[in-house]
This record gives sequence, C-alpha cells and structure tokens, in this order.
Amino acid sequence: MLVRSCLPVTFPTFTRFPEDTGKRTFRLIVKSIGLNYHKYSVQTEDGYILNLNRIMNPDLPHNTSKGVPVLMVNGLFMHSDSWILHSKPEHNPAVAFLMNGYDVWLGDQRGTMRSKKHVIATCSKNHRCFWDFSFHEIGKYDLPAFINFILTRTNSEKLIYVGNSLGTTVSYVLLSERPEFNNKMYLVLSTMPVGVQPLISTRPQTLQLFYKFLKTVMSYYESIGAGTIRKISTMRRYVKSSCLISPTMFLWQSGMTSGAGMHPDLEDNRFCYQSSLQFGGASAKTILHALQLFETGEFAQYNYGEEENMKRYNQSTPPKYKLDQIKATVAAYYSNTDMYAPSETVTKMLDRFGGQTYRCEMRDTHHVDALFGTQFHKFIPDMIEVFNSASGKTNSSKIGSGHCPPYEVTWAPYQDDCTKK
Repeated sequence: MLVRSCLPVTFPTFTRFPEDTGKRTFRLIVKSIGLNYHKYSVQTEDGYILNLNRIMNPDLPHNTSKGVPVLMVNGLFMHSDSWILHSKPEHNPAVAFLMNGYDVWLGDQRGTMRSKKHVIATCSKNHRCFWDFSFHEIGKYDLPAFINFILTRTNSEKLIYVGNSLGTTVSYVLLSERPEFNNKMYLVLSTMPVGVQPLISTRPQTLQLFYKFLKTVMSYYESIGAGTIRKISTMRRYVKSSCLISPTMFLWQSGMTSGAGMHPDLEDNRFCYQSSLQFGGASAKTILHALQLFETGEFAQYNYGEEENMKRYNQSTPPKYKLDQIKATVAAYYSNTDMYAPSETVTKMLDRFGGQTYRCEMRDTHHVDALFGTQFHKFIPDMIEVFNSASGKTNSSKIGSGHCPPYEVTWAPYQDDCTKK
C-alpha cells in the first residue's frame, strides 16, 4: 500500500513556465508551483564549485524532520530545472518524492548554467582547462562532493540517489571507481539507465543521423578549444522562440520525438518551454564520451586514441568500468521503446552488477519521459514504495521482490490525494 505524507500544498492545475531563459528559471518555476528552495555552493576535490538546490514544502514546520535525503542528478546537457518541467506539478518526480516525506536535493553537475565556477582564476569558464572533463570526472568528483555535503548537512549516514539517463551513468562511475560510496546509499534509482550501450549501427536511422550530427559539432568545438556551447541561455531562448512560431512547432516536436527519444506532452505550446528549459549545458568532451559508448558497446573511460591512452592509462585502450564493484541496491526503470537504452541492453548490464537489483520495464515510454512525458507519473507510486522499502521507512518487502507489476493492470493514474481533502 502506498504511504503518502499528506502535507497541505495545493498545486496549480498546470505549471506556469517563465519567459526568462536565464539562471532564474529554476527559482521562478519552484515558486510558481508553491514550493520553496535553498541553494548551496559545493566544492569538489578538483576545485569546481557546484550549485546544489534543496526544494522544500513551505507548509512543513521549520523544526520538522525533512526525512531521508534524496539526491537527484539529471542527464546529458540537463540540470535541476529538468526535474520540474512536467505540465502538472505533481507529476514531477522531485515534487512527488518531496510530498511523500523525502528531503529532496537537486544537483547541478559541472558545466551546467549554475555550476561554472572554479577556485583557480586561470581555470574559469572562459578557459579551455575548465571544460577538460567528461562524465568520468562528474562521477568521480561531483557526486562525492554532493553526497558528502548532504550527509553532513542532514546528519545522515546514507541517502537515496536518483539519476536519469547520464545521471545514472555517473552514479555507476562513482560506485565502480570509488566503491566506498556504495555504503552511503540506501538505494540507487536509475531511470532510463545508460552504461553498456547498443552499437550505434543497430539503432534507428534517425538516431544514427543525430549521433553523427552531435559528433561533428562537438568534435569541432573541441578542435577550436571552445570546449562547449557557451551561451546556453541564448540557445534556450532560440529553441523556445523557434518552437513557438507555427508551423515550426510541428518540426520541433517531430525532431525531438524521433531524434532525441522523447514522447512529450504535445497538446499545446508548453512543449516549447519544456524542450528549451531542460538544457543546462555540458562540455563537448562529456558528449563525445557518451557517444563513444555507442561506438564500442563498452562502458569504459574516455578514449583519447592509442598514443594518449598509453600515456594516461598505460594501455592502448581505455579501462572498462568494473560493474561488479557496484554493490549498492539498484532499482532500474527502463523501457522496451527507449532508442538509447532498450530493455534487453539494460537487463544484461544489470546482470553484471555486484549487488541487489530491482527491475521495472516501463513499456511504451521514451528516453526523457521522466522529465515531461505523459506516462511516467504512473510509475511514481512504485518508486515511492521502493524508496520506503529500501530506506526502512516501512517494513515492506517491495525491494526484495525484484521487479514491479505490470502497471497497465495494477496501477490507477497517479493522483495527489492530499490536495483533495
């Protein structure tokens, strides 16, 4: 039975997305749906200064326990804003977890809009050295900084980690490269897991074209020393304005659906705000590293080429991540229709993990449905039950069952019963 923390928050019918495309968007969206937040600056071992957001229920008494901490990290080119972009506020996983009694923290990894600072002045966002990182460094340095800060701040021994897409990838890097962090996790919840990937040659033609486009553009940015697409707010503004101009909205929707693996809410122009505000930025090297996973089908460190690999790794090929070192309990939510991480690939990867796994196939969902798709909210009750079971909040044996039931048969549409009393 789903246990809900009925706190008196009444959400608007639909999220009011801001016209602003700059750094203020997270604050504006959080406030518009009736929540509060605090932001913190967190320093990594290698000198990056990261933004960390903590969302809060304004109706929760100040001295009330905020519950088990949950750290949420999003996917490639995305940031905290991406967790609160559903048309209906209560369909956002971050909001749903908060309203069920969890202490929700949203991390902005290095290179995103609000995490572009470094302790060394000569390695600022305008210098090439700042952008010399891939998802390897995010997993090895950013996640430990977030986790240790949260555990210290909340006086907790463990937390729940939630990753989406590349947010899952970096958690696997962390747990394989720094296995001591397995002991700091109640649970690792992975939506649309990305690690061991299918070869790009086996993917749909639209995805192959998208892959070639990204590789060409990012290789160019690397070659000229730019390291990234620098003006993200300008890019977000362009995406939104171009999408809103009919008939180009149809083209944007078609492109996002076929090329980017999305199945968004297409009923009106909210899609234009969602698809633009999701972008937070990333280094070109991070994108190229992600593309390498599709080239080889191996979950390995960055490939610099044989000569440079010998200098860095003392071997001609990049080392593979040791998936058997992942001892923490992993709950994976994946889909048969995900072009990037299809079910058969994900389940084979999970078989190589060294700890307990819980598996849930979200049939007919798409790669970023967790962010603003129409079906994802149906799985949130199951996730909360898994949270409660893994953290010991309830005596449920849910996590030990190993898999979720078929949602079409078992679950009713997600409703916020608390707001109807």
